[in-house]
Amino acid sequence: SKKISAAMRFALIIFIYLLTFIILDFRSHTFEIFPGIVAWYPPDGLSFAFLLTFGLGFLPVIAITSLVSSIFVYRLPLPFSELVGWAIIISIVYGIAAWFLRRRTRMDIRLHTTRDLLWLITSASVVSMILAIISISASVANGVILQAEGFWATFQWWVGEMIGILVIAPVLLIHVMPNLKRFADGEAPRRPLSFTHRSFWIVVQALSIILVIYLAIEVNWPNNFHPLFLIAIPSVWIAIQHGLSGVSVGNILVNVGVTWAVQ
Repeated sequence: SKKISAAMRFALIIFIYLLTFIILDFRSHTFEIFPGIVAWYPPDGLSFAFLLTFGLGFLPVIAITSLVSSIFVYRLPLPFSELVGWAIIISIVYGIAAWFLRRRTRMDIRLHTTRDLLWLITSASVVSMILAIISISASVANGVILQAEGFWATFQWWVGEMIGILVIAPVLLIHVMPNLKRFADGEAPRRPLSFTHRSFWIVVQALSIILVIYLAIEVNWPNNFHPLFLIAIPSVWIAIQHGLSGVSVGNILVNVGVTWAVQ
């Protein structure tokens, strides 16, 4: 029947989400600076893209995934009740942001305009800061993180989360999620990925990528600071000249490639 077919398609989508989340989660764990805090965290960018595409019905999947991650990947030394509460908080905060973007601002999840992109950046910044404050406050209260390190840990949490959202979410929303949504609805996929044309400035922009990789990785920054967000600067430059659609793919490849190489 159609209902069974639709259920099977959605189950496959959940499986794809879980598999991708697990791969990214284990990779992100290698960048752990403080307990449960990493300098690069794409899994939440993945979750946000799925939530924006499939709606609030995807919240239970995100909550369960976050709980499993806290227990089995990061092994946070917190009571089980607090881990459950944290998983619920993450899903609720992201759910509110997704609802606001889709229902109040009427954001096009394909990010066709600068307005859509700015709303995504703004929401990612606010959501990341809220979750960072809640997470670090709980960690300090439970003695997982020293109070003197609270501000720095909050900043690192915020930066790592922002990178993850702004690297992963745009490329998924532009190139992947529309076809995944069509698959969920039982419709045929549309054209594959599209890329922008080459230009003279690509050479200069490629050199800028090499420069920021050196600054982000080779320079001995204080306090275990990992300014991986610098890697996104050339991508922003390319986006201004060539459009977000082309740079979104390049951004994710550069970030994943570099972080895989440095560990």
